Amino acid sequence: MPDPRTATAVFCDDVRYEVSNKFSLIGIYQENMVFHANPPVLVPKLCTSFWLLSDIDDPIKHFCARVLLTSSGVDDVELVRYEFAEMPPLPTDKDDARKSILRGTLAFGPFAIESVGYIEVWCETERDDIRAARLRVEFESSDQPLETQVET
Repeated sequence: MPDPRTATAVFCDDVRYEVSNKFSLIGIYQENMVFHANPPVLVPKLCTSFWLLSDIDDPIKHFCARVLLTSSGVDDVELVRYEFAEMPPLPTDKDDARKSILRGTLAFGPFAIESVGYIEVWCETERDDIRAARLRVEFESSDQPLETQVET
């Protein structure tokens, strides 16, 4: 029986592709996205990079990545969706590898955030819906003088 599939993701401001098959994630968010303004706010661009891991002998037959904006009392808003029309070839026998990794990057925006909530990355396969990451959205009042808003 294969191990459960797992997924992880990070949120950032930008993704830059470099030579030698490298990429840089710029402005990585930790657990919160904090706005020093009152809602609503407009986010011009947000990016996510995700990884979905499965056993080599448990190939992924269908994949869809979705990013949702969630708030209590409001329907979820789908910010971006990417569905593979055809699955890319994943290694099935590479040395002694036990896992296959499907990696992707999504950039999306602009979008408005009107209340406290979450931005979530979901990796959906033919068998599982896996939440890969969750970023809390918070607002700090902009009614305070600027000096009191600066974190030390």
